[in-house]
Formats: sequence, structure tokens, C-alpha cells
Amino acid sequence: MRFVTRETWGAIVPRSQLRPLKDAKVKGIVVHHTTGPAIEPGHMIGAHDRYHKHTRGWSGGLAYNWLVSADGRIWEGRGWNQGGATKNWNDKSVAVAYIGDSNDHLPKSAKVALVTVFDAVHAKYGRDLWIKVHSDFKATDCPGSELRDWVQDEASALLSKGVSEASERPTTVDEWDALIRFLQGLRAAVRASPLRRWRRNNQYAVMAVQNVLNIKGFQAGKVDGKYGKRTKRAVLSFQATQFLPRNGVVGIATWDALFPA
Repeated sequence: MRFVTRETWGAIVPRSQLRPLKDAKVKGIVVHHTTGPAIEPGHMIGAHDRYHKHTRGWSGGLAYNWLVSADGRIWEGRGWNQGGATKNWNDKSVAVAYIGDSNDHLPKSAKVALVTVFDAVHAKYGRDLWIKVHSDFKATDCPGSELRDWVQDEASALLSKGVSEASERPTTVDEWDALIRFLQGLRAAVRASPLRRWRRNNQYAVMAVQNVLNIKGFQAGKVDGKYGKRTKRAVLSFQATQFLPRNGVVGIATWDALFPA
């Protein structure tokens, strides 16, 4: 994931070292917007950093982990450290914000950048993570109506429905790029932690595998993200047709056979 670093955009040095998020505690992603204009994101992110640091008194400064701008750039906030944007959830979630007010407009370039960040978060933590908006946790307009609707509908569909349903949606280069990035994120998660029975798997990766196996006629059963007996049998059958080791485990070789580049 390419991004504009804190050093590049001139983040205020925090009073004390930021505390890294603990992988085992992270449960999900919370989406925000910063409000204010979406133009000149480098200027706006600095202004929000100063506001959080000096006005709100937050020692870590800018509260969000990652931010995206209308032009599709990704900006490092607190990165993979504990955020400060979602009360009671700052050590258990990754805060992702759109620089601007999504009530005004949410361009496709920003949506692609958001999906890229979501993919990176899933790839890093390698397990099931929900995606919610700030207003799910408190009475607030954040993250604005358009971004809220997109997260609850389009982004959630892309991340939770199998590949065939998601792949019917893209109609533009940007949308296809978002789907490709999503699959690349799942591939990275599988490389780090192969899918198998009797273990905690990446739910979305399992759903993608189940869906493609069903499309190919291998009878994986319900696309539910659970790596049960039927899914393992379907994987074994598929592996036999591809001259792969028949172990019922979806490692990177089996994944690439299911999802050829």
C-alpha cells in the first residue's frame, strides 16, 4: 500500500511514542470523515492534526490511522498504532477517514483508495474484521450520508458476498481496480495464513473460495465463510483436477489455481 508518510505531510511529533496496535485485539475498521473541504488535502490534514493536538489535547495528534483524499491518495495518520477517533474502541479498531465531507460528494477515486486500505488492514491482521461507521458507535453525523451508505451497501457487499456477486458489479476501470486490489489483499492473507479446517480463517477468503468452487461445480455448499467438511471435500476434489497436493488446505498454490491472474 503506497501512502503519503507522516514525515512528508509534516505531522506534529507526538509528546510520547505512539503505542502499536496489538494484532489479537483488533476487531474491525471504523470509517470516518474529517469534515471541511476536500481540496488541498495536504493542508487539511495538517489543520486536523493541529486541531486534535492543540485544541482537543490529544497527545498523539491526528486521531485517525489512515486517511484518503478525493484524488485517491492514501495518507498515514497514526498508521498501525493505536488511534484516537472512536471512544472505547481505539485499541481494538483501525480508524480510516475520508478527508472532506462526504455529504458533499464521495468520488470513485476515494472509494478505490478506501478499498485499498481495507485490503491492507485485512492482509495485516489476517482474520475476520467487520467494517462499521462512526455513527454505529455514537450519535454523530460522521461519516456523512454518502460514505455511510457506501460502506453499508457497496463496500460491505464487496467484502462479504463472494466473488461472483461482487464481480458482477464493476462497470468501470476504477471499480475493477478496486475488486483486483481486494483479491490481492485476500491473496496476501492466504499467503500469511493458509485456509484449512479446524482453524480460525479469514472469513472473506473462505467465502471467495467457496463461491468459486461452487461456480466450478465442486459443491462447497453454502457461502458462509466457515471451512467445514463440505468445503474441505470440495478443495480436495479441485486439487485433484489441478495436479496439486491433495491436502484440503488452500495455500498460495491452490489459491492461484482458483484465482488465476
